[in-house]
Amino acid sequence: MSFETQLKRLSHRDWNAVQGAWIPAVAGLNIEYPGKPPAEAVEDVYLLAQAFASVPAHSEIRTPVSGVAVAMLHESIFLLHKAANVLVGAQTQALGGFPTWSVATAYQSAFFSMEALLQLLGVGIVEISDRTMLVDLWPSVEQRLSRKNRESYILGSEVHLLHINRVDHYHRWAVFKRVLRTLSNAPIEAGLINALQEIDDKEFARQRNRLQYKTSWTFGDLHTSTSSLTYCRFRTPPPLLDRLDVDNEDFSLVLATLLFSSSVGLLSALATHAPAIASEKELLASACAPDRLVLRTDFEYAQGGSIF
Repeated sequence: MSFETQLKRLSHRDWNAVQGAWIPAVAGLNIEYPGKPPAEAVEDVYLLAQAFASVPAHSEIRTPVSGVAVAMLHESIFLLHKAANVLVGAQTQALGGFPTWSVATAYQSAFFSMEALLQLLGVGIVEISDRTMLVDLWPSVEQRLSRKNRESYILGSEVHLLHINRVDHYHRWAVFKRVLRTLSNAPIEAGLINALQEIDDKEFARQRNRLQYKTSWTFGDLHTSTSSLTYCRFRTPPPLLDRLDVDNEDFSLVLATLLFSSSVGLLSALATHAPAIASEKELLASACAPDRLVLRTDFEYAQGGSIF
């Protein structure tokens, strides 16, 4: 099956149901101290590697896989710490005389937040031994099952593995858009979800790619530090969602900040179930205090609410 066909086979999901399904994994989360990297990455889960080996090429299976949910949860949290650190760097560059390279830095933060959001919603793109799979922790019940089996189905009782070819960044954005498009009851602004659907999969990295691979430089800071009077001035028009246009110089940094804020929203929902996750959120909030995340106050003013 093609990537596009496999993508369509990802289940729709309801955040209320997903949040409940996370509770057993949350209970199994054992993080020695906030901000600690996972000892076991998702691709290191032995039973997942065994399951990968049983999936026919370009096909799929549904099977129980112990340990993968806990690993994915911890990985998603650490991705948020990475996203926060890089976002702090991007905003510091934006106001500190290096706005051009803040564009590339911001894209990397956006990418980390996108991956974290996907995993918090129960979907990972995982490579093990040169095999790549869409890993769906919370597939909905198969309609071909009997009514009795459908009614007794427990979300999270099996993992859905869909084999795909090796993926590029734009494939990952396509998965992200698909999951958001088929998501209900998420604490993510509907306007943001709609705005993201309007962006072509290959356009998310366009500003970063133009800097890295073309003979272009966005601002006048190539040989001297300079600041732009218009770049990412969140308190002035246009509204944030209107800036999610790849032709807008603010695009990458606005994308990064909006996705990070949305990721924190999902983490906050899970934090109500576990002190460990609440501690991770507190560390993120401290690391993103306004004296470090220098555009945070302006962003929250424009967004109409606190990131944390």
